[in-house]
Amino acid sequence: MPVMIKTPSPPTIASPPAKGAVGVWKIIPVKGGLEARFESSDGKLLGFALLGSATAQRGALTKELPPILQ
Repeated sequence: MPVMIKTPSPPTIASPPAKGAVGVWKIIPVKGGLEARFESSDGKLLGFALLGSATAQRGALTKELPPILQ
């Protein structure tokens, strides 16, 4: 579940990957912000961090995350 981090600037939301998850961080600069995606080798989203204007992607990226309880 994503967590909003209270900072003076910029707005930040993080949903870290599960402990032991294997993947790589992909950093994508966007106008007014930054999108960081932690993806598995087959491209599945396992975690993310959003800053600034990229926080608008919270809902869409949350839907891509795997369920935490199975």
